[in-house]
Amino acid sequence: MTKFKKVLGDAKVFYRILPSENPDWENMRISQDKKAIQIHYVGPRIEKKSGQRLFKQFETDGILVNISQNDVYTTVMDGVLESVFQGQNAIIVSFGQTGSGKSLTVGGLHFFYQDRGLIPRSIENIFRLKEQLPKHLEMEIEISYIEIMSMAQAHDLLKPYPAHLNKNNIKRTLKKLKVCKDLEALQIVFMAEGRKEYTCDTNYPSHVGSSIFTFHFTLRNMDFSDSYRVDSKLHIIDLAGNDCFGDKSSRFKDSWQVGVANRTKSYIEHFMLLLCGNDLELQRVQERTNIISEYLSNTFSRHSLLRFIGHLKSEKNIDPHLSISMLRFGQMVKNLKPEGTTVSIKPNELKIADTLQVLPVSFILFIVAHN
Repeated sequence: MTKFKKVLGDAKVFYRILPSENPDWENMRISQDKKAIQIHYVGPRIEKKSGQRLFKQFETDGILVNISQNDVYTTVMDGVLESVFQGQNAIIVSFGQTGSGKSLTVGGLHFFYQDRGLIPRSIENIFRLKEQLPKHLEMEIEISYIEIMSMAQAHDLLKPYPAHLNKNNIKRTLKKLKVCKDLEALQIVFMAEGRKEYTCDTNYPSHVGSSIFTFHFTLRNMDFSDSYRVDSKLHIIDLAGNDCFGDKSSRFKDSWQVGVANRTKSYIEHFMLLLCGNDLELQRVQERTNIISEYLSNTFSRHSLLRFIGHLKSEKNIDPHLSISMLRFGQMVKNLKPEGTTVSIKPNELKIADTLQVLPVSFILFIVAHN
């Protein structure tokens, strides 16, 4: 018999400031508690009438300035893995302008070991937590990795390139690999990274598409007196960089690549608005309009743990409208009200199968005949 456990969703947004040799702190201000950021956003004509410089303030759950990769991980992932082990779904989203450090935050695989990002650190801590589980609990871990090139096109990074995914049947055609050790999972991640598409003519690796790395968890209680199974997922998303076509940061991207990245962010914004409005029917319609929302499905909800990490550039001569766009996106996350739900605790099919194997055939036939 399926049982249920109540959980409460939670949404937080953080912003990481890219260090610069020439920061523009005159037009960007951070509060002392590092919970709010102000951006100078109006033209000189309006300021001349008001007689003062005007700023727009945005509230956050934390501004990450000049901190290590380990501090970013502990701040953003605080309590996330523990909740996922108990059956709650979680989504981590890294977004921002091209070249603002999104992929460093998520992966950091092109840098030194101490600069590894959320994915490799999550792998290490997941297997550490797995080893600490009581003996009667067994955790099965599978991983998948996809790269989204447009609203209707995606690649499976765990299959030899190019491995196109069917938009209408993405979950069934998706390849999931079972992993038993952290080093095994890391090897798969490095292999998948090499299959991503990168832009040309740039001094640093910049992804063309958005990527979603997913942990699929199945926790089984092997105690026959209380045998059950709990399923959960952890998605870590690295969105393609947002730009205005022709800007300095997007000079190595064509108009199609810039447009797809901006549309991807817009689709997520629309879905966030629907989550705020709690219109379930419109949410289902929106899920079918693009690969990201369809792939995330019911894990992208107010019942899940949502962690958004925006990335902003602090150097001078940066278009303030892009920074404001990223900050407004984060305000949608802040406006999401958490909602409680129930996690299904299903019968443990493996334990039932093991039990049937040791029962006499005559007894099994007797049970079948009387049901």
